[in-house]
Amino acid sequence: MAKRTLIFALSLFTLSHWALPRAVAADGTTFEPISADALVKGCVVKSQPDFDTGVPTQMRAGGEKLIRCLEEIVLDQAAAMIDPAILSPADLRTYLDEIGTGYQKIYWLLYNENRKCGAACENRHVFHLGRHGALLERLIRDMVHERNEKKF
Repeated sequence: MAKRTLIFALSLFTLSHWALPRAVAADGTTFEPISADALVKGCVVKSQPDFDTGVPTQMRAGGEKLIRCLEEIVLDQAAAMIDPAILSPADLRTYLDEIGTGYQKIYWLLYNENRKCGAACENRHVFHLGRHGALLERLIRDMVHERNEKKF
């Protein structure tokens, strides 16, 4: 009986969450929730062919393409959320560049320059880009969640 109740409750949640995609914002306007999955997937699709080559230089180009695309989404979401007098697009771009430089450097050292690295680390030259991409994806998901919760 408990299993049926759980399945029923999950079904209701799914229907209420997905079957009613539009909501009414506090100001009375219709709000269409944003899909973080769709935003991120668009970037993955653009960069996937480079990753699929298996060629390190192409894979690195794909990682850089993915990061630039994700950063553009962050910039777009921030523009919709934050008054540019408080956070200008140029300042946000600077912050994203600084985060990227430090984050990638730390992961590059972790995966490629540790004391036990040798020939075994030769195939790890794109891992730092993947970790940076994961950080940006988390930021996008947080931004979209906030926008969807506040309906703007």
